[in-house]
Amino acid sequence: MKLIYKAQMIVSVVIIILVNLLTDIFDFQVYRSIGFAICGLLWVIHPVLPNGAEVSKRTLLWTRIAGVILILIGISVCFNIKNKHTFTLTNDDGIIKSEQIQPVYGTVKVSGDRDTDVIFTDVETGEEYVIGYITHGVSETIKLEKDNWYTVEGKGNLVLSPVNVRIE
Repeated sequence: MKLIYKAQMIVSVVIIILVNLLTDIFDFQVYRSIGFAICGLLWVIHPVLPNGAEVSKRTLLWTRIAGVILILIGISVCFNIKNKHTFTLTNDDGIIKSEQIQPVYGTVKVSGDRDTDVIFTDVETGEEYVIGYITHGVSETIKLEKDNWYTVEGKGNLVLSPVNVRIE
């Protein structure tokens, strides 16, 4: 079954609306990236033109290029989120970091350059969440409440993502 231009436009718009809703509901930006990539792939695989448009290799090529641009937008959004919300907390002398972190999605990926326990303490309740020992070059993931702020304790440089950082 071949999609006509109008149907393919409707499918693309519905995909974008759905992934934006999923992104807002679950606060997980990767859905938006996936949606743009799917729409772009749809136009790359099946380039269609409006009724009455001149069908030539050149117009089909430009339709496919537009699809590739949608895919690139999706990929760049995904990488932008990763780069924007990845932070390295440094402290060589002590173990307590003065910065506070807030998970963007509810999980935090942690890696470090030393063997250490990593302790997250909820700023409001004082409740502690522990990653029991990470070694250099190995990352661990911990589930935390996304709207809460946490202090972080651990030796060496800790790389945390995806998080927001508040410096006191």
